[in-house]
Amino acid sequence: MIRLLLAAATWIAIVGGLLLFTGAEGPEPGGASPPPRDSARPLDGGGIVLELTGTFEIAPDPFQRETSEPALLVRMNGEEILRASETLPAGRPVVVEGDLAIREGSNELFVMATPGLDAAGRSHALRVRLLSAGRTLLERTAWSEPGQRLVAVFPFDLEGSAVREPDHAP
Repeated sequence: MIRLLLAAATWIAIVGGLLLFTGAEGPEPGGASPPPRDSARPLDGGGIVLELTGTFEIAPDPFQRETSEPALLVRMNGEEILRASETLPAGRPVVVEGDLAIREGSNELFVMATPGLDAAGRSHALRVRLLSAGRTLLERTAWSEPGQRLVAVFPFDLEGSAVREPDHAP
């Protein structure tokens, strides 16, 4: 009987400690829970610019049978904002302006870039910058595995005009 009580107490201590460690919280005091993040209002993306600079030539995959795979694909919060099928030179920034589907709160930027044949077997880097009125909101660099297509996801929180990086870094 004592072993059963010790096992139950140990289990409760482990689960309770894990919940405290991960920061699991119930509703706020007063019973009000925070609004869901998906209800965040869209921001005017007119003054926001996305800049992508690769250390490699971004080119369509010559071994792809179907031409539906682009050389460069960029999505903001699941909405496609750039699809390039032509070859883009290394070191030259690709600039995306206009409606970027950014909203206040939680956002996610997805980038997929295919390296040209001359860059096979090497690692590649892609620098991503999100700018607003000359200010840098987000600046991150993604690396690919040697010889692989570069696929990266950049989560970030936008509060007003300030970006807050998530607690966990990829």
